[in-house]
Amino acid sequence: MIVCIAVVGHQTELKILMEKKRGKWVFSFVHSKVKSYSISISGIKPRAREKMIVCIAVVGHQNNPLYIQSFTEADDALKLHHIVHCSLDVVDERVNNPKKSGPMLNETFLGLLYPTENYKVYGYLTNTKVKFILVTTDLDVRDADVRNFFRRFHSAYLDAVSNPFHVPGKKITSKTFAERVTNIVKSVSFHTTG
Repeated sequence: MIVCIAVVGHQTELKILMEKKRGKWVFSFVHSKVKSYSISISGIKPRAREKMIVCIAVVGHQNNPLYIQSFTEADDALKLHHIVHCSLDVVDERVNNPKKSGPMLNETFLGLLYPTENYKVYGYLTNTKVKFILVTTDLDVRDADVRNFFRRFHSAYLDAVSNPFHVPGKKITSKTFAERVTNIVKSVSFHTTG
């Protein structure tokens, strides 16, 4: 049994009792000025911290956004766009100074670009200098899993830009591409290191 006592006013308190009975959580509320009552809740399982992709972006060779999709609440969209924009400087630095930053000239996976307080940002560069930016909440995922995600995403991108009605260098507006990206994001399974 878990007990929580909250003082809600002068000489008034609220007791919340949580107890598991027959596989169901029963919450009992006892207010010092009101009768007590209970609520029974079943089927709730505690969830582990979700590892998820929060944003994916395609940026053209002239740093023009071709596709940005965030997978969080609308409040975060502007912040995620800012993170994607800031990551372009890191991509440019790694491409222009390959010996200092690590990846080989023929390597398309740029790895971890930079961490923020809540996210990690990964990069991928195609042969045509189109950049893929991945923002994830995962703090310690394996590079192999991120590489695999980028390979699948790159395949979806190639299918979208191979469409004869797509104008090269313009935003990707294909609903099929958006659905495929959503399916890839939902199906991704990152494994943590350590």
